[in-house]
Amino acid sequence: MKALFVSRHKPQPRQIQILKELGITEVIEYAEQVKDVRELVAIAKEKDAKVIIPVLPIPMLMQLLPIAQREGIEVWIWTMTRKTVSLEEAEKLKKQGITVDIDLTSGRAVAFIPVKLSRLVEIKVVTEDLWTSQ
Repeated sequence: MKALFVSRHKPQPRQIQILKELGITEVIEYAEQVKDVRELVAIAKEKDAKVIIPVLPIPMLMQLLPIAQREGIEVWIWTMTRKTVSLEEAEKLKKQGITVDIDLTSGRAVAFIPVKLSRLVEIKVVTEDLWTSQ
């Protein structure tokens, strides 16, 4: 099963490993700016991808989900955490396929760690009025 990975950044080796464990045989990267989510569905169909894994703002996800679902394409999203780590821990994480940005001048490193991968089923926006003119 193929997946279309939509992000300005390349998927981490650890993310690729997890996707393979879940049956994804090929990850197709798309790093262009998304102006219309329909283009993502068209690309997924053209490449025979059954999953789109986007890094997009919520309003665009809200547009993408029903269009993808109508075409039988699933939308999966990563939850990531950003963690400041020692240089020693950074080296260990890099060996695990985690992306780490290292600042040698400060001696600090920031790791971007996958926490979970979820299938997007529904997006529901619930609001509570904080102020109104009436």
